Amino acid sequence: MSPRIKKPRARLIVTKLVSLKKELEVSKEIYESACDEARKLFQKSHSANQVTARTTPEIKSTAVEKRSHTASPHSEQEGSSIEDFEVSKQKSSPESKSLFRKIATKIHPDKIIDVEDEIEKSQKMAMYLLARSALEADDLISLVSIAMDLKIEPPEIPKERIKKAQNEISAIKKEISNIESTIVWHWFFCEEEEKKSDLLERLFGLMNEKHIRT
Repeated sequence: MSPRIKKPRARLIVTKLVSLKKELEVSKEIYESACDEARKLFQKSHSANQVTARTTPEIKSTAVEKRSHTASPHSEQEGSSIEDFEVSKQKSSPESKSLFRKIATKIHPDKIIDVEDEIEKSQKMAMYLLARSALEADDLISLVSIAMDLKIEPPEIPKERIKKAQNEISAIKKEISNIESTIVWHWFFCEEEEKKSDLLERLFGLMNEKHIRT
């Protein structure tokens, strides 16, 4: 049997990972918004003969993809039963399968059919779909996070799973740091008018250089 990590420490790591994933998602959205605003200002500052919307240079130093971790509450049939989902077909660990079953007993569509509050019902449906996706990916950490939200006692997590989560935490922190170190990020959040103007000029200079090279 794989060594286990004590539950309090495991819960802390799970909470950190979930929080950082949300922070990264928001950071990416803000970064995209900042890039869009900078592009518009760049276009506005140049005549139509110099640059058009189609030839505006890319200002991102690295590609930042939009990834959503939220499943649509309408992407699955609500009338399916717990038995219809054959977890044995998945390459999931016994821990993941067991925890998913506990989650399903609380928020499976059959269990929430009588919930009158449509917002609550939609949230639980979305949570259930997330749990199914986590099961298919054998993502025990995400399942534990969902279980914690539902006040379900999670199982002990194998040491190798915790190590993987810690590596993911480090990678996400690095990605957030890379985003926050860009000129466009500093310009977007700068509150000093003179410094903000200088940063924008630097940004325009980089955009011009890239435009000329392309």
